[in-house]
Amino acid sequence: MRNSARTAALITALSLAGCIPNAPKSQTESSSTPPNDMADLKGACSTKGIDNAIGKTLTPELIASLKMQAKADTVRVAPQNGMITMDFSPLRLNIFHDDKDVIVQINCG
Repeated sequence: MRNSARTAALITALSLAGCIPNAPKSQTESSSTPPNDMADLKGACSTKGIDNAIGKTLTPELIASLKMQAKADTVRVAPQNGMITMDFSPLRLNIFHDDKDVIVQINCG
């Protein structure tokens, strides 16, 4: 019984490891620009020219505008320290915000 509990705890810990949020933008090289291979995909999301939205307060109008400018099919809005799925979608725009709904990071994927 003791080994079963340890095994279950290990599986749970490994499963949750994928839920750790990305480092803040200042700790990453360039999290707001898509990799070269993604930029070549027809219809792929691109954050080129929308980084100026960082620091602005989220509004439905701003989200719609960023989606259109990024040429994204979908938008995921999430708190900067919130848990998100780790699935990758080159057509999705990710907008991360702080507790006051101020945009802190924008990327595709």
